[in-house]
Amino acid sequence: MPAIVFYVSGHGFGHAVRSAEVVRALGRLAPALQVEVRTSAPPWLFPDGTRVVPRDLDVGVVQADSLHVEPGETLRRYATFLREEPELLASESAELRAGGTRLVVADVPSAAFDVADWIDVPSVGLANFCWDWIYEPYVRQAPEHAWLLDHLRAQHGRADVLLRLPMHGDVSCFRRAIDVPLIARRASTDRLKTRRRLGLPPDAPLILFSFGGFELDGPDAGQLVRLREYALVATDGGAEPRREGNLFRLRRDSTPYVELLAASDAVVGKLGYGLVADCLANRVPLLYTPRECFREEPILAHALERDGRAARLPREALRGWDLGPHLARLLASDRPWTDLCLDGAEVVARQVLGAVR
Repeated sequence: MPAIVFYVSGHGFGHAVRSAEVVRALGRLAPALQVEVRTSAPPWLFPDGTRVVPRDLDVGVVQADSLHVEPGETLRRYATFLREEPELLASESAELRAGGTRLVVADVPSAAFDVADWIDVPSVGLANFCWDWIYEPYVRQAPEHAWLLDHLRAQHGRADVLLRLPMHGDVSCFRRAIDVPLIARRASTDRLKTRRRLGLPPDAPLILFSFGGFELDGPDAGQLVRLREYALVATDGGAEPRREGNLFRLRRDSTPYVELLAASDAVVGKLGYGLVADCLANRVPLLYTPRECFREEPILAHALERDGRAARLPREALRGWDLGPHLARLLASDRPWTDLCLDGAEVVARQVLGAVR
């Protein structure tokens, strides 16, 4: 039975991607250690052989699509979730106690810390934000939901320690925080080999569309024909890879994403921890479009523009797929990249091993 249980938010892919890197590092450092992941994120995001149990211990934020958050619906859905939370906590606690779990790690469903508290084992948070900080602006517009913040802060406060990632917001609800380096994936394959293996043009400037697991309306091959000087690539849930003019569509669950990103000359997407970290680690410029009601955005944008290469894409330009001038400006940038410490996954894994021992 698992010695460590990871509870991972299924909101987007960022939480799962960085937790997967920690699980992978644990496998290198302690191959005999038994680890289980409980999440609503897709199992294929985690290393082969990882036991992934479908479980949802938080709501995240409700989004109509990749760029539009629904604050009111988010708060209503979380309030509904809390009516069922006691029963969920009881069943989770019983399962973990019966399995002999010795440590709970959460990125970062707050209820996971209650589970650990109920079975009297240590708990470790891994995050660059906590949900009370995300929900705080929403509550300003709906003060009747202020009690949700109190509930979240109390649960976060039961964690023994937070391993605080760079590009973080206010995480003062945790009793103790230890700063750790960036967790990011780095490509291990030559970009030309990756392009050839995926059937992508070897010489054309390659632009990757990346919107974090949320479907966007498009990209539309007909509208993108004006970008004929570029090869464009998107991943989706389609059955087979296919080409539509200069747009290449690849299967999301069978494409080594970080290799694809590193083989690209630029990425078009939305700001999120996972994408920003991967772009910085692999030194790929990012053309990002703003999101409404996204509190992390100024922090992520500042880090990306300070340490890498990025440009803001107006929402109207994305809606019309009028990307040419913005891509040209981004690709012409010669801003130097900052050398960053990228061993966050191993540092976190060692902290986790220390806690479980």
